Amino acid sequence: MESLAYLYHAHAYDGLSGPGDWASKGQPSWQTGPLLLGLIASFWALPLSVRAAAPPTDWQPIHPAPQLSQADRESVGLLQQGDRGERVEQLQRRLQAAGVYEGPLSGIFGEQTAAAVRRFQAARGLTVDGLVGAATWAALDASATATATPSPANLTRWQQQLQALGFYDQSPNGRDDAAMQAAVQRFQAARGLTVDGIIGPATREALTTAFAPDAIRDLQTRLQQGGFYTGAIDGLWGPRTQAAVEAAREVYGVSVADLIGNDY
Repeated sequence: MESLAYLYHAHAYDGLSGPGDWASKGQPSWQTGPLLLGLIASFWALPLSVRAAAPPTDWQPIHPAPQLSQADRESVGLLQQGDRGERVEQLQRRLQAAGVYEGPLSGIFGEQTAAAVRRFQAARGLTVDGLVGAATWAALDASATATATPSPANLTRWQQQLQALGFYDQSPNGRDDAAMQAAVQRFQAARGLTVDGIIGPATREALTTAFAPDAIRDLQTRLQQGGFYTGAIDGLWGPRTQAAVEAAREVYGVSVADLIGNDY
């Protein structure tokens, strides 16, 4: 009916040349005669697909909304798919620590990172939009705080990693005791971290980086070729990998760092 109204007004006001004509011609009326009826009849004679046609898909507003640059978004703590940089890598580490991201720490906000963000948002009851704003950052911070005290299984794994790096000289026992805290402090000092003996987000990230899955898989492959390792090439530093490393150290008389770096 908007089209009918347009036809009506177009006919009614046709020929008005200026403000003076408004007064002389008066307001438009439905008594404009056969021409208007003809216009209406022509409209209804058009195919339904024409009369009900949707507006063009490429329509754009005259003044489109401005798009924020990545720098502008980062200034207010917002990240989205397509962004790159250290802030994205930090996000990936947080998502990894939360157990929802298994991809590379690439600093590229791709589909894998966006999917991890959506999983995290859904698990925390947030709006699932894949955008990392204030609410998602706050939930990530809360998640990191909640996992600051590791489980015995995680402690055992980190003790094995610290032992492999030469910072822990006890048998892994899954306890956060004085020996473990001293080893963590030595590791933190060597990595330029805050030396507090607490395995917080930064320390966990440093341990994760030190034992990248690709490097461990390469080590497992070499240990397997040397006859020391019979487990799966899975990139995980578990008891079998630790035992194989210890056996190889005794045979070759080298350090764990030498084994990891293939310097023997």
